[in-house]
Amino acid sequence: MGIVDSVREYFTMRKFMKTPLAQALRHHTQTYFYGNTALTGFSEEAKERLIGGMTQQLGAAFEAENPIIAIREGLVGFTIQYARIQVLCLTEEEKADAFYAGSPHISGELYKSIDDAAPHVEEVDQHRWEQEVGGQELIDFCNVRCAIYLYYMNAFNLARMELGDKTDPDWFRPLVEAQLVYEENTIRDKMGLPLTVGSMIDALAFSVMFNKVADGATNPYYEWCSTWPELHLGERSRR
Repeated sequence: MGIVDSVREYFTMRKFMKTPLAQALRHHTQTYFYGNTALTGFSEEAKERLIGGMTQQLGAAFEAENPIIAIREGLVGFTIQYARIQVLCLTEEEKADAFYAGSPHISGELYKSIDDAAPHVEEVDQHRWEQEVGGQELIDFCNVRCAIYLYYMNAFNLARMELGDKTDPDWFRPLVEAQLVYEENTIRDKMGLPLTVGSMIDALAFSVMFNKVADGATNPYYEWCSTWPELHLGERSRR
């Protein structure tokens, strides 16, 4: 990189750091890594690596041909990774405090069978095998991984809101709820446990929410509720 490019990059970064998005991301990062979260105890090196990863991926999305779609795709990807692990460690008490507390399709019970459920989520199963852990240690691992994915998810969510990609009611929370429902029932099906939805066909319906988001639907939540009015997803579709 030549001196002209270096100077241009410097001033571009200085300009960005004054934007509302940069300030929101700074507060977001401060909260996750220096507040009372599962990430607070990470080493400075680990924190810098995760923060750098978020910045790099978000920057790449903004430079894409269609930034809104790129940010949606990143948001969907992190939501899937988060939900797949969150359903393994979510407790009934934690669900009661969550925005999806009213969902009949998210149990908050799989943590009781974490050792049996782990083999059905590769990231968790690999950690279980490598570290030879189970029970509470495996739940603790899941909670940390969820905190990391939440950090990335919410950073991308801040970015898409800044780009004006929002609806009323907003589709982000229904997206997260839908993915939690789908992931829990996928795992339950593999374990031979009763489903929290009528069938895997119904579970697959919930997975369509992330397709609608990634495909660029103007109002993914409206489109989903219009297609499956008989299913529960968010406050607008509660029976």
